[in-house]
Amino acid sequence: MALGANWILNLLFATPYLLGGQCVAEVPPGPLSGAFFYGVQTLSTVGFGHLYPTSLYGNVVTTLEIVVGMFFTAVVTGPIFVRFSRPVARVL
Repeated sequence: MALGANWILNLLFATPYLLGGQCVAEVPPGPLSGAFFYGVQTLSTVGFGHLYPTSLYGNVVTTLEIVVGMFFTAVVTGPIFVRFSRPVARVL
């Protein structure tokens, strides 16, 4: 489930990057792949350093993507933690 949602988030954030023109360095305007892979790097916090926002618009969209990514990670990891941290009573 989380992997599929990450793909959807990356595709959703690739659209504003494309609409912003040249708002990310080294990403040519037009092809979806450059904006998509910048979103993957941003959402996963890898950040290779080659791609970076070059305008206020790019910085705002990148910041929004980071906040959404952190929220998504918290929402996904919370139930997983709860599932595996349930106490088990073992009274003899």
